[in-house]
Amino acid sequence: MTVFFNKVRERWQYDFQRHGERYQGYCIDPEPGEPAKTKRQAQAIEALLKARAGKGPIKETRSGPVAAVTFAEVIASYAENHARYCRTWTTMRYQLRELVDFFGLETPAEDIRLEDIERYITWSRQQPVRKYKGGQRAGCGDFLDTGAKRSPSTINNHLVLFAAAMARARKQGLIRHVVDVPRLRVPRDLPLPLRPNDAAKILAQAEPHLRDVIVLCMTTGMRLQECLSLRWKQVDLDRAVITLDSSTKAGKGRAVYLGDQAQATLTRLASERPEGADHVILYRHKGTGVPRPIKDIHKSWGRALERAGLKGRYRFHDTRAAFCTALAELGANATTMRYINASDSRLRETVGRLPCIGYPQ
Repeated sequence: MTVFFNKVRERWQYDFQRHGERYQGYCIDPEPGEPAKTKRQAQAIEALLKARAGKGPIKETRSGPVAAVTFAEVIASYAENHARYCRTWTTMRYQLRELVDFFGLETPAEDIRLEDIERYITWSRQQPVRKYKGGQRAGCGDFLDTGAKRSPSTINNHLVLFAAAMARARKQGLIRHVVDVPRLRVPRDLPLPLRPNDAAKILAQAEPHLRDVIVLCMTTGMRLQECLSLRWKQVDLDRAVITLDSSTKAGKGRAVYLGDQAQATLTRLASERPEGADHVILYRHKGTGVPRPIKDIHKSWGRALERAGLKGRYRFHDTRAAFCTALAELGANATTMRYINASDSRLRETVGRLPCIGYPQ
């Protein structure tokens, strides 16, 4: 059976094919004219319609859905599919709600035109960047305004989501036409590598957990979230290597070789590891609280920059640029610089020659 419940319109629908023709519509009993209230009733109505479809056309259902599919239905279908496995569902849900609020619940999806999307872009340029605060349970926290306006890349994230939802609806046969969604031009700024002298100043002012994160990222080239989500099962101190899985930004697993300083840092963290702790990087409130994983370090990073007299000069991602720069100065090739592919044995040797970052022990 191919019946399903439309959560937006709160009705059972059917969707099947007969003799090369596709039949879609609401499961409505042809005699009393009432919609199905249970799955069993919907299946019985579908069986009757299938029998009729074998004998002749079903005029009221052959032309497609009984009513124009709304934009809210398109978004609901996309959300139901992605909520099960999307790692960034909390952010995606917020973005989907914004799209529905702007374009309208009852707006037919096929009626959205290029000029409507351009109006959304104009409106979106004036909206503040909102950051997820988090909460006791995943997805239950608040979004806080940062005060900054959205960048072109942030707006593009919303546009990509809009296009993906519409493309999926077309693939499902819910809509026939999809508007071409434009993208904003994103300026590409060169990274500013964190200089060794400035790194030493920041480390001198950083809290202990932040200090470990900076050292690991600057000496391994890991991204911030890769470091914060790192678990002990991924660390092999005997072989001096970290194994990252396909949940990385690039969507591909890779090995990360450890130099002397990174290995010394991880060895110390292993000796301090609380019983049962899975995450490598842990934070203790005021140094005495219960150790817990870290979700974000931007506040402590900002405080360390301010204390070091470098407020606003660096982003945390500049630690990765510092790693690439250090490799380049030691003769790493261009492919290594772009992808930081640790499968090359030459990279292990190069990482082993990285200079230590000076900071108070």
